[in-house]
Amino acid sequence: MAQSPGFASKITILFIACLYLAACGPEKTVQWSADGMQAAVVSGGWLYFCDAQGRLSDPVADEVESVAWLPDSSRLVVVSKRELATWDELVAAAPLGLEEKKIAAAALVARDEFYGYEGEQDEFRPSHATVLTSEQWAAAMLYLKSNADPGLKAKLGDQWKEFEDLKVEIRLVRVMPVVRDAAENGIAWFATLEEVKELRLSPDGGALAVVTRRGEGFGDGRVSSLSVFPAREGGKPALVAEGVAEFPDWSPDGRDLIYIHCETKDTGGTQLGRISRRTVRNAQGAILESPSQAVDLGVVIFGDTLRVRCLPDGRILFAAAEGALPSVNSDFSNRLTLFFLDPRQAGSISRIIPRSADERLPDRADLFEVSPDGKYAAVPGDKGRISRVTLATGEIVAIVDKDGTGDLHTIPAWRNSQQLCLIAPAGSGYTSSRRDEVILWSEGQASIVSQNWPDKVLEAIK
Repeated sequence: MAQSPGFASKITILFIACLYLAACGPEKTVQWSADGMQAAVVSGGWLYFCDAQGRLSDPVADEVESVAWLPDSSRLVVVSKRELATWDELVAAAPLGLEEKKIAAAALVARDEFYGYEGEQDEFRPSHATVLTSEQWAAAMLYLKSNADPGLKAKLGDQWKEFEDLKVEIRLVRVMPVVRDAAENGIAWFATLEEVKELRLSPDGGALAVVTRRGEGFGDGRVSSLSVFPAREGGKPALVAEGVAEFPDWSPDGRDLIYIHCETKDTGGTQLGRISRRTVRNAQGAILESPSQAVDLGVVIFGDTLRVRCLPDGRILFAAAEGALPSVNSDFSNRLTLFFLDPRQAGSISRIIPRSADERLPDRADLFEVSPDGKYAAVPGDKGRISRVTLATGEIVAIVDKDGTGDLHTIPAWRNSQQLCLIAPAGSGYTSSRRDEVILWSEGQASIVSQNWPDKVLEAIK
């Protein structure tokens, strides 16, 4: 008979489950610098660089999860994952969220309660389970592992082996110069216990908006937070909002953050969301200690992957389902389409695509990407369909108009305002190869970027 998981394994399983759920979803695995001269390619945890002709560098960093280019096109912000096996290593890394005294105290109380617990190990739940996040509870287990006593070893019995194998993940955020031929660690910016879901640099590169996600207690839900960091090492971040969708944006002047958030901290379930705006930097570009009061601009049905993008003229582009509430199910569609919101005109929300053309739009409008000049949006679909929408007219041009063989893993990215970088399925007409390829597409022409890439690099990004 299989042995049920014990105290140590239960916390570890809950911790991993929260991270797994948070990590699901398509990523932007190929991202072009602002000058369009090179792209950062994240494949299988490795970071590469390539140029417009597809010349690929050797891997320059490992355990990479996401990147964001700085406006100067010579540096990028890199998020990498690190596993730490001891409490001392964790303390030395000093990640945000590591409240050492609080975590140590909670660990000791849980240990003492566990000593007196007579039930099944997998049913154990400390009385103060909600005082720590899931990530902090994993750190608490690491504290107990590193400060083991004979009583805990005896109580756990065979389960002690799980403590010996326990490691805690942190995310390290650093600024890395573009180096094609040698590994370069760059400058450490900050570390965090939480998963980093999105990086969004201000237009001037002077501040970084970061969306992180954490688990609550013993798997009691998930919370996404939006914070803003000054673009210097050791700068103090400011919390902007909790219960947010993953993709906020900056106002054109780089002072305000626009984001979608739900009515509660926990982003699970169906609930209303609000498009809101807060000023987070002063006229000189410094981070405000306390952001301004939020100004609500619109109401949507909330979704984790909803995004807003601010266009050069100040309008806000977003995707949402259209419908009136209350309604019966037959009167409400969950199909997403694109809208403009003009904050300069109260109550000004307008549709971009005529209702008669909704079916022509791929089904992941929440993952749209706007061209640098703000004239177009690329919209992907779950099976690899991709269309370009002209925002001024709502015209839809199908780029890939048939379903691919797998789910959507890579979000298309603009190299410049004319060229879109995307995955073209084999047999799509853009490539004669038997494999899917990364291409650069513009009106009337396409060129293959990944023709000489190893299969293992291409497979891991699509």
